[in-house]
Amino acid sequence: MIRFEFAVAADLAANLLSVCLVVFLTLVPLAGRREAPARPDLARALLASERRALDGPAMIALLHARQAAPATVTIDLYADRVERRAPGAAMRPVDPDTDLAPRGGSVALFVLDAAFYADVRRSLARSGAVVEEMSVPDALRDPASPRLRFSQGFLALDAAPRPLPDFTRDLARLLEAAAEAKAGKAAGGAVSEPHAVALTARFQAAGLAALRFGLPLTLLVLIALAERRWRRRAVPFVTRIARRPP
Repeated sequence: MIRFEFAVAADLAANLLSVCLVVFLTLVPLAGRREAPARPDLARALLASERRALDGPAMIALLHARQAAPATVTIDLYADRVERRAPGAAMRPVDPDTDLAPRGGSVALFVLDAAFYADVRRSLARSGAVVEEMSVPDALRDPASPRLRFSQGFLALDAAPRPLPDFTRDLARLLEAAAEAKAGKAAGGAVSEPHAVALTARFQAAGLAALRFGLPLTLLVLIALAERRWRRRAVPFVTRIARRPP
């Protein structure tokens, strides 16, 4: 029958070895290297949207058409309203169930929210309009209200007509600034790479130290308990031999 101290020692040894293993496996973080955000490709940045009816260059041309195509009707879909700009007129709210475009006309549709999308598409289908649409990428939306308005930077760009090459250059700058702002915001709450490396080294050292010192300590405890038990058994045996008559 196993003595009480050996049962306790076995439990302690198992627990200690488990703790050493857990320290080694779980306290060693996998700190990935954070790379600086790459300069965004204009076409790829525009393609990062919910709907991809057009490719990147076509989206750039459609955004430019908001200010440069006099025969195109522009329609913006928001979460709480629909706005329309007829050729030569200002943007104004409209009822999505009304006729939004002349029969057979050209329409540029910009989707910030799909709340009125089905109604608008039905209206445009009735008029037989030729529709090009895109879902507005996050970089061109207001960060505080992405489903309710464009960003101030894009509104300023949209309000000043310019040739397509200049528009493309300024749009690329706007997307790049938005990407850098997003990367800076994400990095603000993250642990810097040197600090993460230092924490990794500390946890690794702690795990190795736990294994290096914990395992020998467990073996020493077991040896000490075994020797103690042997001595308790050996003393009565020697005593009986000494008391045995010659």
